[in-house]
Amino acid sequence: MNRRVETTDHVTIRQWVEQRKGTPAVLQRADGYGSSLRIILPNHKEPPSVRPIDWQQFFEEFDREQLVFVHEPDNGRSGPKHAPKLVKRRR
Repeated sequence: MNRRVETTDHVTIRQWVEQRKGTPAVLQRADGYGSSLRIILPNHKEPPSVRPIDWQQFFEEFDREQLVFVHEPDNGRSGPKHAPKLVKRRR
């Protein structure tokens, strides 16, 4: 059973994503109200409305929304089985 790893540390998040050739991104909502942060990883399908953003924008929104980065440890050479999640921090 895999345990989840949670962090809010910007350096740790960026290193994890870049080591897996990922990029920060945002999902533009169809209704025009707000957006949702995402991490784009190779071999994970994303909707067409997802667009890459820079790390500064990503972390500004990440902190403003009080999110935490959650991922499972890699399953060997194939990399992570599931894409990481960005969820609200527990109070």
